[in-house]
Amino acid sequence: MHKHPDKFILLAAVDNRPELLSDCLRSIKHLQGWRLVLVGQEFSVERRNQVVELAPPDTQYIWLSEKVGMHNAKLFGLEHIQRIAKSHVVASIDDDMEFLPATNFDLMAEIASRPEIGLVSGNWVRSHKQIAKKKLSRTVKKQAIVYTAGGLVFTDKITNLIVQIGEKDFWCDNTEWSLCSYLNGYENCRFLGSLAVHKILSAGGRKSYVDRERQIPSAEYINIRPCKQATSGVNGFHIPDQRDLTALARFTHQVNKK
Repeated sequence: MHKHPDKFILLAAVDNRPELLSDCLRSIKHLQGWRLVLVGQEFSVERRNQVVELAPPDTQYIWLSEKVGMHNAKLFGLEHIQRIAKSHVVASIDDDMEFLPATNFDLMAEIASRPEIGLVSGNWVRSHKQIAKKKLSRTVKKQAIVYTAGGLVFTDKITNLIVQIGEKDFWCDNTEWSLCSYLNGYENCRFLGSLAVHKILSAGGRKSYVDRERQIPSAEYINIRPCKQATSGVNGFHIPDQRDLTALARFTHQVNKK
């Protein structure tokens, strides 16, 4: 009998936004059948105990004494998932997210399981006030560079590729993971039928990783655009999107297309 892949939620967090993390952990109750792997960085023993009280009882923890960067923290989580479940699907999330009855990682996992699909990014809003106005549909839109948004879902075929990258001080992990999938011939996409709240303007979080994560994407594959204003973007650059793919990147994708 065919065994369904094990389902994991992957969360990397630094202990600088306790209220947001608490909201995130409480909302995971909406994600039935998914097991949380939490990579915590710079958490005191007291705070670790508080997190354990809030998180689902079957959560697995990796505690790190210092910040290692978003990519590296999640890499350690992926390596752990590989060890315990060869066949799996992962939903990568951030600690400033909240999940809703309308969050459907199961549907996203079905899409990610297609042989030609790489990363599947979910629909999202910035606040609870925007939920009522957000229209959901089971539309799948191809998009070469995708973001965590309402959750980033992928199967073990993509986990294997990301783990092969190894530890890197990436400036933008979303861009690098998207490139990894895309250059290996997979189609990344957005799914508009699952919704989560992602408070991306909150202080801390990914912004607190960026000073260390200085390796920008390769100029072979991405045209990095400087920001006109110092307050825009991250470290003076725009976060790349699919318009920034070079001709070589598009050619490599076509050559390796699944």
